[in-house]
Amino acid sequence: MKRSVVPRHAMRNIRRYEHNGATSWVGCLKRAGKKYEEYFADGDDGREASLQRAKTWRNTMEKKLEPWNKLHRRSSVNTSGTIGVSVLDDLTRSGTLVRRWVANWPGPDGRKRKRSFSVPAYGEEGARKRAIVARQAGVAELFASRAIR
Repeated sequence: MKRSVVPRHAMRNIRRYEHNGATSWVGCLKRAGKKYEEYFADGDDGREASLQRAKTWRNTMEKKLEPWNKLHRRSSVNTSGTIGVSVLDDLTRSGTLVRRWVANWPGPDGRKRKRSFSVPAYGEEGARKRAIVARQAGVAELFASRAIR
């Protein structure tokens, strides 16, 4: 018997729960640090019906909540004051310590993008400001590409 392959996006935010005889599908979403979770037990109507209820719940919640966005996550180790911008002290192959400011953001294709600015070349504040501007431009490009779709 050939097993059917379900696309990953069709099962996003839904998982199977089977423990101590209890069987259900679980819908789970997280937005702005708050977790939304709902269990859909396999009742008399069966496993497929509970899966359909979980998908309906997920789709309803996705419409009700704001879209998932990892661009606004906060980090306790962020010392720059700007999300996605950090300072790095790198050791070159010759053994010289070089300080640089780095901007990171997700590209429209989902791959990580980054730009770095050397402190010796631009100065501490100049490199930091350039990194912040690069991050803002990258995020603007990402949102512009989402609006086109």
